[in-house]
Amino acid sequence: MRKRCTLDCEYFTGRKDAHEYISGKLGFPEYYGGNLDALNDCLTDMVPLTITLKNADKAEEGSYAVTLINFFKRLEEKHDDFKLIIK
Repeated sequence: MRKRCTLDCEYFTGRKDAHEYISGKLGFPEYYGGNLDALNDCLTDMVPLTITLKNADKAEEGSYAVTLINFFKRLEEKHDDFKLIIK
């Protein structure tokens, strides 16, 4: 069964806060490293997975939110079982 989660990009305010928010929403283990490598590992362990990003259009250029949005886009390109919806 495909797992689904909606993430609000308005909570991607900085690296630490964003990873704590994502970890909480997706139920990552306590040892989650809070960085893009750890995020990649946890998400690819969860496939098939659909992530919906809302408020992505409000992300400011150069912000960590944009970094995460681009990360999710690249992940979708690499993994057939990972689907990204941007609202």
